[in-house]
Amino acid sequence: MTPPPADAPRKRWWPSRRLWASVGVLAVLAIASPYLIHFWEEWQIDRDLAAAIAETDRLDPGWRIEEMRAKQEAVPDAENVANAIRKINRLIGDKLYSPEFNNLGIPAGVEPKSFELGEWIWSIDESFDQIPAAAVLNEQQIRALEGELKEHTQAVQEARKLREFSKCLLSSKTQSERIADERALYSAARLLRFDVLMRCELEDLRGALESIEALQAIAQFEKDEANYLLVWMRPIALESACRCTQRVLAQGIADGNRLADIQARFLKEENVNAFLSQVRAGRAQQDKSYRTLEEENNPEVRKQMIRFWAKDWHKDSEPKERPRYLKWFLKERTADPRILQTLELRQFNRMFEFAKKPIAEQFRGFDAFMRSDEGGDIQRRPQNVGERVFRTHTTIATTRTAIALERYRQKHGDWPKSLDLLAPEFMNEVPTDLYVGKPLVYRRVERGVIVYSVGLDRKDDGGKFRWERGVVEAGMEGLDIGVRLWDPEHRRQPPLPPVVPRQP
Repeated sequence: MTPPPADAPRKRWWPSRRLWASVGVLAVLAIASPYLIHFWEEWQIDRDLAAAIAETDRLDPGWRIEEMRAKQEAVPDAENVANAIRKINRLIGDKLYSPEFNNLGIPAGVEPKSFELGEWIWSIDESFDQIPAAAVLNEQQIRALEGELKEHTQAVQEARKLREFSKCLLSSKTQSERIADERALYSAARLLRFDVLMRCELEDLRGALESIEALQAIAQFEKDEANYLLVWMRPIALESACRCTQRVLAQGIADGNRLADIQARFLKEENVNAFLSQVRAGRAQQDKSYRTLEEENNPEVRKQMIRFWAKDWHKDSEPKERPRYLKWFLKERTADPRILQTLELRQFNRMFEFAKKPIAEQFRGFDAFMRSDEGGDIQRRPQNVGERVFRTHTTIATTRTAIALERYRQKHGDWPKSLDLLAPEFMNEVPTDLYVGKPLVYRRVERGVIVYSVGLDRKDDGGKFRWERGVVEAGMEGLDIGVRLWDPEHRRQPPLPPVVPRQP
């Protein structure tokens, strides 16, 4: 082997400068990459939120809660039911939320202030939701109602006066004021429903109809009401009024002229674009909540609120998984409120597009939206907004049709052979089933008639319907929405058995 020349350059064993430079650049990129990705994500989040806000401004100028309130017209006190509702709430105090039915006493074998006693009292309160419309009250329920209404005599008298008001505008601005107003509305509605139950038991159907008119007055929110919690109370009050009306129809023969007044009020509320009001109020309230959160300096409170919103509004409530090669560099990002706000604004804007249309097109648009990939990310609240509005609309339609049927029977002595005979004397036109675009189902049954919509599942379940708490959230599978009307001789049927305390 020939040795290299003496003047030949010796081969270096260390890397070249170019290689060192490459290694340095890679090291800097490795260190800086988490920060670069973070800044890139922040830029994307801010860009998407700005685009969603710009889209909202274009579709619905004046959508923010402050702008909506600024546009609201003042309602004179003489017409506004809000002040009267607040007066009722002051008269009630804190007693209505934890009802103690004083006349019942303590059952034998049950300890005072025990869990079993509290559960028994609550079960009696819930039993009022389970009473069939035609059944009279049992002795336990009568005594419970007597104690509750006696304790709030003055509040009941004031609540019955609500029917004299024509509008409802609640100008609550702070969170505490909104909660107080929501409680006031709930308390007034609950008292009026109890009053209807007792008056039906005493066969004072005229007085019961007056309390139903007061219930209808609670629902008269201005169309641009920005408070989401208060707008949510509207369907609750209207469904309660429908339920009470159905009880009056099953307890005796009420005055046809007063029934016609109730029917006209229902028609007026049925023509209100409640879905648009819900969408606008929900969007405005959420925007206000996010802006308030941005001002919150407590990181723990922020974290809890963010996770609550993510879980309550979206199915994908947990942070998305990072790629494996980034897990060494970056922590998992929690649900950013800006991301949630962007998604919600876009979803509300999509619903706003069909919320301006007639009710039938609203339902078709909402249904298609919920079946789409975009709507599939919505969970409880936005979905319940639509389902509750359409259910309430259908409940009103079937209830006022039932009133027209009863008025027809009172005049002609028997039920009509078809709903077409109701128009135009007893109603302008027969309502259409919102869910299938066909006429409401009406047929003769044993001891009466039924009229109903096929409901959210769009299947005719033969007139199977019931009222229970949480039934909307359950999806109404296997249930229809409608009214059972009884022949006069079969009204006021036997009561349900009393609630028995659960033994420990």
